[in-house]
Amino acid sequence: MNENMKLWDSVCVTDPAVTKAVSMGQRKYTAICAQFQVKEATRLWGSMGGKWGVRDESYNIHGEPEKSEYCVYLGTLYYPDGEILIHSDIEIQFSSGKRKGLYNEDFSKKAATDALTKGLSKLGFNSDVFEGKFDDNKYVPKPTAKPIKKIPADSGRKTIVAGIVSIMTDKVFNDDDRQKVKEAIKGTKTNVALDVLRAAWQSEQNKRIENFKDDQPTSTAETVIKELFDGEVVEKKDEVMY
Repeated sequence: MNENMKLWDSVCVTDPAVTKAVSMGQRKYTAICAQFQVKEATRLWGSMGGKWGVRDESYNIHGEPEKSEYCVYLGTLYYPDGEILIHSDIEIQFSSGKRKGLYNEDFSKKAATDALTKGLSKLGFNSDVFEGKFDDNKYVPKPTAKPIKKIPADSGRKTIVAGIVSIMTDKVFNDDDRQKVKEAIKGTKTNVALDVLRAAWQSEQNKRIENFKDDQPTSTAETVIKELFDGEVVEKKDEVMY
């Protein structure tokens, strides 16, 4: 793995559930939930204001009052590996559209949020959205696809294996697939590597869902559990938490 891309690669893929399609006249784009980005940064670095956050904030008003006034926001986004300048600007009074002439409520908060979102994107957060990939229907998973789930880093082996079993009970997989996973589990010694295996098979699950035909042979969930748990865990199917 390229060490320079370690952070980027860990946060660049976006769950479609935290995005929103936005239409502003002729302009259409995908917006990412800013609160989700803050949550992901908190997961990596702790609570905002500690090892990461924004400082040196300033708001500057420019333009002609009550006609073309706008606010320019500046700040410094700091994080464990460094800091970057973030900025954004926004109209204080709408100059076009149905809301022309109306006051833009919470303009300062909107400017600060936009700047933070763009700043985090420069570190790789949800970069697939900013790269325009969500404008390509082939890239965005269908609604039936399952978002990649994250398991806490301190989860035990049994918890991660239970997650893999939950994935492999899906009828998009066959017994050969399950046998491969069984062998892979046996050969995986660390929890980190095991979670990588889990994420890889969930990605494969999403790919297969798109082309799945419901006449493919499957085996029962009970059979899958007996094959894959193989002494790793002893929970029954209805007790597996994922």
